[in-house]
Amino acid sequence: LSSLYLDVCKDRLYTEQADGIMRRSAQTAIYHILDTLTHLMAPILSFLSEEVSDFYQKDKDKSIHLQNFVPAIDIWEKLKDKNNTFFEGMLRTKLRITDTVRGVSHPIFMKGAFNILEQLRQIVLKAIEDKRQDSVVKHSLESKVTLFVDPSSEEKKNIDFILNQLKRTEDKNRFFKDWFIVSQFDYRDSPDELDKTEVDWAFIKVEHALGDKCPRCWQWEETDHEEKLCKRCQRVLNK
Repeated sequence: LSSLYLDVCKDRLYTEQADGIMRRSAQTAIYHILDTLTHLMAPILSFLSEEVSDFYQKDKDKSIHLQNFVPAIDIWEKLKDKNNTFFEGMLRTKLRITDTVRGVSHPIFMKGAFNILEQLRQIVLKAIEDKRQDSVVKHSLESKVTLFVDPSSEEKKNIDFILNQLKRTEDKNRFFKDWFIVSQFDYRDSPDELDKTEVDWAFIKVEHALGDKCPRCWQWEETDHEEKLCKRCQRVLNK
């Protein structure tokens, strides 16, 4: 959680509009994670779990040791029916998976696709760290990342599947900016002028972001604001 999900969520929790959907949705997810983990650890870390539950259960009327465990829901299974038609289409066409392996479940497939995104994130973070060692950037938010993923690779098809699931509420560029924790992101159709990585399906380039550092969110952006605020922070503060 601390090295991935919470790290990615920090930006929207600290800088988005207090009652905005992006911040509230992250808070809701984190609440359910906290509630589930606190109940699970109660039999082992009894005093700690009681203290934690005292803090976040505002209407608490009995000890956490008298409460039921939180039912663990497989969110991918929950979304299966909603996405089933699209999922089956991907299996038959874009991924060219034959009928003999169509038994793969939607949850297993989605977890595998997210594993690829995690692998890509580690590749990009390593490239950013190399630039930090060379004093090009001091922090990942000072970075601009340019990425090319081979369109003929299975990895690209899996990544596209995830992005298609997010497209109703998430912009691709914004997703990758959050995923890599960078200020600027560019998705390329060609590997020209990009660097090879440890995998043969991804090419990247990391350079210092353009513009000025926003004093509120620390992201870099070309702006003409007198206090160098980025457009997002201007929008949030003007509401």
